[in-house]
Amino acid sequence: EDLADLYKAIHLINEHGTPCMLLKTGFPDAAIRQSLPAGVENWIRDVGYLPREQLWRLIELADVVVQPGRLNPYNEHRLPSKLPDCLCLGKPLVTSIANLGRKLIDGEDALILKDSKPEEIAARCQELFSNPELARKIAQNGRNKGLGWFDLRKNTQGLIEFYVGILETPTNALSTP
Repeated sequence: EDLADLYKAIHLINEHGTPCMLLKTGFPDAAIRQSLPAGVENWIRDVGYLPREQLWRLIELADVVVQPGRLNPYNEHRLPSKLPDCLCLGKPLVTSIANLGRKLIDGEDALILKDSKPEEIAARCQELFSNPELARKIAQNGRNKGLGWFDLRKNTQGLIEFYVGILETPTNALSTP
């Protein structure tokens, strides 16, 4: 459903006169595409699975990165692996309110999707395409937030301290009555 919403949004953006190409990674999705409006294929390029360093290059090419996701248990309990990369690379982000989207400030760190339906995805992308200053602000603020959250050294040190604290805690202090 989320991927079909994104495809339909790309179709709407192009139908309303803004040229937009979706570079899609991952598995082919022929079954989803069969149910889409005619012409959507013109705006989607499948690049397959990419090693992480190649994915970074692809993200660097993007004007906007979109992570759709309707509110459901699946989207609430996952962290899409590209979101940290998109934030840290300083790309304007349009993302669902699910999961990490709850921690981002709409209009400051990202543009947040409330229902993640095609019309909303298209409209939020258009906001960024038509307002380069907003896109720059969101890219910079998102980058700052991403670098703060996903700092490997800082997070590794915090994890080490956590484990050391557990190992130094007497066994009887860990048991519950």
